Amino acid sequence: MGEALARGLGLPRLDELEGTLESHRAMTREGLRDWPLLLTSAPAPFLKAEFGSGPRRLVANLLWETVRLGLRDRGREHRGFWYRTLLPCLVRAGLARQGAAAVERADLLRPFLAGEALGLLEALARDPSERLYDLLEILAATLVGRDRLFTYRELGFRDPRPDLRRLGERSPDVVVVAEKSTLQEGVEALAGAFGVSTLTLGGLPSLLSTEYFACELQSRGITEVLLVAYVDFDPGGWIAATGLADQLLRYGIRTRGLRYLVRPERFTPEEIELYGLPIPTPTPQIEGKVKAWLRRSGGVQGRPLALHADHLRPVERVVEAFRQEMLPQRRAPRIRIARKAVGRDRRPPITNRFVED
Repeated sequence: MGEALARGLGLPRLDELEGTLESHRAMTREGLRDWPLLLTSAPAPFLKAEFGSGPRRLVANLLWETVRLGLRDRGREHRGFWYRTLLPCLVRAGLARQGAAAVERADLLRPFLAGEALGLLEALARDPSERLYDLLEILAATLVGRDRLFTYRELGFRDPRPDLRRLGERSPDVVVVAEKSTLQEGVEALAGAFGVSTLTLGGLPSLLSTEYFACELQSRGITEVLLVAYVDFDPGGWIAATGLADQLLRYGIRTRGLRYLVRPERFTPEEIELYGLPIPTPTPQIEGKVKAWLRRSGGVQGRPLALHADHLRPVERVVEAFRQEMLPQRRAPRIRIARKAVGRDRRPPITNRFVED
């Protein structure tokens, strides 16, 4: 009957009706549903019959089941969820080999192998089961970030690096976001000097870490922040900063401004000559991103050169750069005209107060 109704409406499926919630679309796309038994204890014939066509639907349903039933003891992070919950189900469903975990760990040996041993490892790496952990990370981020079906906290995941974030004592709504851990000395100096909040990304922002950081901000009643980006002067650094702003908005934290500490005007011509690096554009897509960044940033005198944040040193220069960014913008004094003053010259006469005896 459903198929007949869909045909009568001229739709491929009933879930294509206009107005369908995005969450419902995501559930239909991933084949999410409630099951009459726990998938983690389901027998192999059941898993093979329901999920034998591919791993994606099983991974998605295990994540969904964890949230629906509130089972937060299935792993405190992606790696724990993989070993404790996901891998045994994949093996019983015939979607992964028993030795998949061992082969994954063997990747750590790749730089130290050569000859026949390296060839054997490369042959094992072609096994599709080795890519299943990546599938877990990508699918979890999709269901949490884009589809908004649940949060990482509802999965029971913890932030693996809570030490990389800190709320400020005096100005917690001002957030210094550092791109990498090599900038930690400058981050600590800014936190001590100005009492601001800090967050170190370690590359691109992590949705998991951002979720916990947003929760801490909201616990202090903060729903709007000023971001001060301590990132490389290049497209990657600027994308990291704007990406964090987008993720914070996902969790209800607005950004009232975004300022950058590392700029060409804070380097001497000699430093730019030494440290300015050309930005490669190996693909048209990357070339487009570089051009977009160049229009926004101005580059280094109009040239697409990168300047790493590590070269803004010593740390006193970082503190001074922050001080300059936080100075209020100078504006022309506002002229207020009263109605009674219109048409009359109320300036004092131009006279010389000093006369000779």
